[in-house]
Amino acid sequence: MAVRRAEPYIWVTWLTKLLAGESTCEWSAWFRAHHKEYDKLPVSFDLARWTVDHNELVNARREQLLDDGFRVFVEDENAFKRRGKTGIVVSGKPDILALRDGRGVIEDCKTGRPRTSDQLQVLVYLLLLPIQNERTSGIALDGRVVYKTGSVDVPGSGLDDAFRDKFVAGRPIRLSAHHLVMALLGIVTFLFLLPQVASFMANAASFPRWATLVTWFNLSWLQIVWGLCMFLVLGHLIEVALKHGMELRRMKSADREEP
Repeated sequence: MAVRRAEPYIWVTWLTKLLAGESTCEWSAWFRAHHKEYDKLPVSFDLARWTVDHNELVNARREQLLDDGFRVFVEDENAFKRRGKTGIVVSGKPDILALRDGRGVIEDCKTGRPRTSDQLQVLVYLLLLPIQNERTSGIALDGRVVYKTGSVDVPGSGLDDAFRDKFVAGRPIRLSAHHLVMALLGIVTFLFLLPQVASFMANAASFPRWATLVTWFNLSWLQIVWGLCMFLVLGHLIEVALKHGMELRRMKSADREEP
């Protein structure tokens, strides 16, 4: 059974397949981002065979880079989690980070046929891996996708403003600020009306026929229910204000951390 995540979580490959148009089901990406431990349909994909082939390709590429004088970091050594302005956590694990003479290259090894999403995946790594990463501080990074039959270079210059704006947009901050202001205005309005609401509820409780227009239909209970609903709405507005206040603070913190 699916379990809802405490916060939205995205693995880089889910994101790049959508950006490349190789996956058109946005709902599937949304569901995976918000849930875990969900049942999966059986597939014919041979995970064991892929793992062996992938490890062989990564290890072979690692040895080549070491022979060329690079310092090489592999897979788990490169794992990262980055929180964006919207509070969503994006996680990834580049296969290889190789450093030499003030320059570096991020490589991802693929055993299947080339896809557009492969290069986009490396671009996302180039964007997110250097954030708060001491290894890449002051290092000029490029990327590369490595296949069994060759490789495709992914220049760091591909991180243009258009690509960055897909991840670093100011609109979520403005939208969250708008929600916060509207919630605060609602709270102020309700606080202004609460004394009158409390008075109506007290009169309805004290006088059974309070606000009754006809003798055969007692409306006092309706006044009490209406008052309770007003208090519930106020509580909801306070919850919304706190939520968007924390989101806004988190977004601004993430904004300061981005390159």
